Amino acid sequence: MKNLPNILSISRIIISCLLFFLGGYPVLFSVLYIYCGISDVADGYIARRWKVESLTGAKLDSLGDVILYVLITTTFFFHTMLLKEALALWLVVSVFIMKILNIIITKARFKQWGMMHTIGNKIAGLVLYFLLPLYILIPLIPLVIGVSAIIIALLSTIEETLILLTTRMYNLNRKSILIKK
Repeated sequence: MKNLPNILSISRIIISCLLFFLGGYPVLFSVLYIYCGISDVADGYIARRWKVESLTGAKLDSLGDVILYVLITTTFFFHTMLLKEALALWLVVSVFIMKILNIIITKARFKQWGMMHTIGNKIAGLVLYFLLPLYILIPLIPLVIGVSAIIIALLSTIEETLILLTTRMYNLNRKSILIKK
């Protein structure tokens, strides 16, 4: 039981990578995609519930999140008309660049790699996670929904940047800029 959260995170990383190649198999893609979402919630819950949280587990979870979210955004934006919209493209690129900068800031200021598990980042991840199946069900999803999801991701990334620049101690589980713990 002690290693189950890490096993779930590692499996999510592997399966997320496989999803890039399963676009032509919608049923298999959907089943594995749902597994990735469930395992993302389950790994943290199990680690906290059985008190087996670890720095390695948190970093595996963050890596799994990055890979899954890159999959979601690339799949959604490369297979929809949103890529042709300048605003959507600009927002996606902005979020990507800021996420990379946050990783670099974390390494430079705190001598470690990581991404924070803020409430904003969790909300952004949840919205992006549900955006892809929503698009599959409703292919003519309005541009405003996609852009709104990316704006949520951008705001959570800005919050993370502000936390990283104003805090003295790195806490990857900090909930918000408004909550010090």
